[in-house]
Amino acid sequence: MINQHPLITLSAVKADKLDILKARLEAIRLSLFESQMAEGPTEFGKVSTLHYGRWVILSRESFRDEPAVPVGIRLVLTTNYDGVGNDHLDYHMTELVTKLTRYIDDLYECCEGYPEPGNRTEESRKSYLKKGMIKTSAFYNGAPGRSVKQIHQEDSLHEYIWKFLKDNKWDKNATAVEIHRAIRKEIDSKPEFEWTKEKAGVQGIKWLPFIAWALLFIALLPLVIV
Repeated sequence: MINQHPLITLSAVKADKLDILKARLEAIRLSLFESQMAEGPTEFGKVSTLHYGRWVILSRESFRDEPAVPVGIRLVLTTNYDGVGNDHLDYHMTELVTKLTRYIDDLYECCEGYPEPGNRTEESRKSYLKKGMIKTSAFYNGAPGRSVKQIHQEDSLHEYIWKFLKDNKWDKNATAVEIHRAIRKEIDSKPEFEWTKEKAGVQGIKWLPFIAWALLFIALLPLVIV
């Protein structure tokens, strides 16, 4: 079963490149929006491990109250991504710098210490991003145990079934079982849904910690009542 992981990396922005960085981020946002409105592919869709990703500029204006320490202008990259084994981070970063090379170069050449054009390689780009990584205390996992690929497959299946139900004229006396059987027959006949015949891996409950916490709660309950 697939696991999801967080990534946060911060990079100091060159003072004289801030306006250029903002313009390039806006161009990326508009390009992504236009592709989504046209229901077309996006550059980010090429990153097979990516659930969520975001670039944001962090500065003093990002905080409601005065920070305890001075805050410089930083470009923040955050992602949630699929990964198994010990090399999941390296694989994810490899995808980022090879599938989004133009975005990576356009944005990070506005930041301090990014390799000059002649020194930009897959490894130098990854090394730069890793250098700015910070530890993540918590992150939202919207689909535990489900990979990006599985989520897209399930969404495609949902859309197909909805269209199949809408486009067919059903006998008003047909039972739910009969309709389900017709759907199953239709899906089984489609090669693109061959994956539905395999058992899906889902995240189960970790019973031992759950039971331990329940027993602890029961033991402390009299003290809470008193």
